[in-house]
Amino acid sequence: MKRILLSMLVAVTLIGCGEIARPENPTAVPTSATTGVDISDVSAVIPALPNGLEVKQTASGLRYVDIVVGSGPEVTAGSTAEVFYTGYLKSDGSQFDSNVGGQPYAVEGVGGAMVITGWNEGLVGIKQGGKRRLIIPSALAYGEQGQGTIPANADLVFDVEVMTVR
Repeated sequence: MKRILLSMLVAVTLIGCGEIARPENPTAVPTSATTGVDISDVSAVIPALPNGLEVKQTASGLRYVDIVVGSGPEVTAGSTAEVFYTGYLKSDGSQFDSNVGGQPYAVEGVGGAMVITGWNEGLVGIKQGGKRRLIIPSALAYGEQGQGTIPANADLVFDVEVMTVR
């Protein structure tokens, strides 16, 4: 009985605090049941993610979702990963860059200065053949200066597929 009352109290508290999202698009992923990390702010990003995927968050604030777990070698610090990617502005879901349909992009020496911090952190652990969505806060992207069509202080979303790891 105490467990039922406690569960009801927690549910009422969460609903009252607005923590449980009610998506208008039923294919969007508002939260992860596993981690409870709110990802409703990226549900407008196309393509929507399937329900039930686990959202993970690092100490730096990077969030990521493994869409497909690969079966090949794993990206580690210092390795080279050839990837296909599509980048979106988190604010409105607009696509700003993609190499899908072209040549894979080689990130040499993952963890170095070749890519933004969010990529260096988010690529580590993906196995060859894996697909991951990275939700990158501006501090781990281009920060206050922005870059090209990416405005200052923009949070970014990248869908990344690792083709090869060496």
